[in-house]
Amino acid sequence: MAYAQHLKFAAQHPAMARVAPFAVFVALLGLASLLERTAAVDADGLRWLQLARGGAAALLLAFFWRRYLELHASARCNPLEWLLAVAAGLVVFALWIQLDRGWAVLGSAGAGFDPAGPDGRIDPLHSCQVPFTHLWTPR
Repeated sequence: MAYAQHLKFAAQHPAMARVAPFAVFVALLGLASLLERTAAVDADGLRWLQLARGGAAALLLAFFWRRYLELHASARCNPLEWLLAVAAGLVVFALWIQLDRGWAVLGSAGAGFDPAGPDGRIDPLHSCQVPFTHLWTPR
């Protein structure tokens, strides 16, 4: 009984809504790396694990949505703040695209995500990932 109460308290802890999605995503990222290094799973299995990683994080974000109070309040921004936000987003996007040059890469680049199956055809399920999942995936 005490264990069930501990789990209920942990689920209600304010940090859980922010920690759980990230922790699950990172744990599945580590699992994928381990499975790839040990060759315990083929490339198709790793593709499914990548889809599961994004899906699990998205499900947890949806589950904890009511706890993200800062997202429920309407933000009042003046036009200058909107312009600065868009400019900052464009700068980050440009850096994201450009920072895969040789001087900015640590170690060797991995194979990356390939939606094509072993036969070379694109699997619709794998190519229809949650759109923002790809932003979290290391290159």
